Amino acid sequence: MSVHSEDASSLRTDLEKHAIEQVLQGAEWSTAAEIGARRAPGAANSHGTISRWRDAGAVFGIDHGGRKIYPAYVFDASLQPLPAVRRVLEVFKDYEPFRIAAWFESTNAFLGGRRPREVIGTDPDAVVAAAREHAMGPVHGQCYAFYPRRPAPFNRHRGAWVVEVLDDMGAGIAPGSI
Repeated sequence: MSVHSEDASSLRTDLEKHAIEQVLQGAEWSTAAEIGARRAPGAANSHGTISRWRDAGAVFGIDHGGRKIYPAYVFDASLQPLPAVRRVLEVFKDYEPFRIAAWFESTNAFLGGRRPREVIGTDPDAVVAAAREHAMGPVHGQCYAFYPRRPAPFNRHRGAWVVEVLDDMGAGIAPGSI
């Protein structure tokens, strides 16, 4: 192995360690047993529900320290899965759980620089739209225009912002709203 490839390998290892630290420090993480005990104290198989939710695609967890752990941001105040999480997981169906966790932890231009984990409880549709945008990746020859929706009575759509996909000439080709 050359000195250059050893340096690159070391750098990659350092970056991976840093990414793991950032993901773990950005949110509260708990095992299924810990979540189950908070949901139903004294229940015989309280962690089974979380495992079933994971298997059904309603929540995700990552392996850490030989245990599966789950981020608090995928649950509501009563420790039920947020419906938008399932929608995000459908978009990211081919992603590894850690990649999904890293996406939730990363700032997102589509969300005004906020992290998806910070927004999913208050603006779930925007987070799902950001997931779709991320999964689609850059599209050559197109850019997006965001502008505030007009006030009522002109506002016929739910979203507060209009999103318009523009072609190379600036003509709107796919209006929508978030």
